[in-house]
Amino acid sequence: MKKTITLYSYALFFCLFPLALAAQQKKYPSTLLWRITGPWLSTPSYLYGTIHMTDRRLFYFSDSLYRCLEKAEGFAMEINPDTALNSLFLSLFSNNNPVQHDTLSSAAFIAGAKQLENESGVPAGKITQKQLWLYSYKAGQEKKEGDMDSPVDTYLYNIAKRQGKKVGGIEDLADQLGLLKEMRTAVDADPLLYKSGNQLKMEELKAIYVNQDLDRLEAFMLDVDTVFRDHLLYRRNKKMAFRIDSMARVRSYLFAVGAAHLPGEKGLIALLHARGYKVEPIFSTQKIAPEAYHYKAIELPWPTLHDEGNGYTVQIPGKPLPIKSPAGDIVQLYEDFGTSIVYYTMMVHYPSVTNNTDSLELSMAKKIAGGRVERTDTVTCNGIRGVELRTAMIGKYFYRIRAFLKGHNMYVLMTSLKTETPLGKADNDRFFNSLIMTAAKD
Repeated sequence: MKKTITLYSYALFFCLFPLALAAQQKKYPSTLLWRITGPWLSTPSYLYGTIHMTDRRLFYFSDSLYRCLEKAEGFAMEINPDTALNSLFLSLFSNNNPVQHDTLSSAAFIAGAKQLENESGVPAGKITQKQLWLYSYKAGQEKKEGDMDSPVDTYLYNIAKRQGKKVGGIEDLADQLGLLKEMRTAVDADPLLYKSGNQLKMEELKAIYVNQDLDRLEAFMLDVDTVFRDHLLYRRNKKMAFRIDSMARVRSYLFAVGAAHLPGEKGLIALLHARGYKVEPIFSTQKIAPEAYHYKAIELPWPTLHDEGNGYTVQIPGKPLPIKSPAGDIVQLYEDFGTSIVYYTMMVHYPSVTNNTDSLELSMAKKIAGGRVERTDTVTCNGIRGVELRTAMIGKYFYRIRAFLKGHNMYVLMTSLKTETPLGKADNDRFFNSLIMTAAKD
């Protein structure tokens, strides 16, 4: 029986299942980097195969990749994370339909059901698709010591963005959301098996990527169920080839897509050839450690969030998503995929305030932190005294929280990140120091 693959697991990695590989003649050279040229292009563009993982071993990129990135005027990954996050979250979080698992064998479902129940606290038979997506997302975000802050694709995206390049997405968000609707089939419960059988193969898959073996990737995808292969690769490849053609005519880009999109008769290399482009492999013998690559970064402009109703303004790297908390307060949330920093802002109204404002601020900050408090400091903003907490949840995230009480209103800013880095500190400081508290409107 051929394997099946869900959008959820594909979005996390280019593949997650055991490989059944037959001996075959090698069709592709060992490279993930390709040059795109054509008589109608004044300068070349580039195509690079990525993987959505944070294992540090995957980040020893070639000097050729960095040179191509520096030469290109723009950088485009599958979708633009800066504009797609809010709509994607709203779509996923609104889906509370029950998970279907009719086609999974009873043994396979039982194997994952106990684990799901333990982690979610919800009986497997009552789990919703939103909860399942969060479960799958959480599994893919687990961080090991030494891992990078963000996956390969968004790591390169962040470099390009900080180099001042034009950044964007190849696909429209509607393409991805359409796939979500079409692929809500009876195999929705496949992520239940993520941490058991599939995770055991991750080292093998990483080795395939490090070896830049497109032949083995193609062999894997030919062993995937035809319907899913058509949805996840072939149909998307056609659209991406069309849009790469259009975008390359405007400016030179480095196009970064999942490596599984490159090989095969219906892969992007072949489809661009069919459109009249010359697609040539680019080689390199030098690998560069991530900390050894240096570039001149520009200071990017941040938009200002004006929350007049709650009486504050603050600068955030992108447009935040307003989410209602269980208590009914509005939390503004933005995740910077390039740095993996998550930004939060909120205002909580207290009808009655005790004289001990320091205790109230500290209590609020500790309640939000929920982890091990490592440091507590007194801070000021607009002449108002407040409190700052730094916490760490073991093996997960670092949190930095500031709380200020002005009248009956508590203003709270928070960031979370997987590792404390110089870049993370600079962006954190910029965020916290931009807060201006004004008069909240009734």
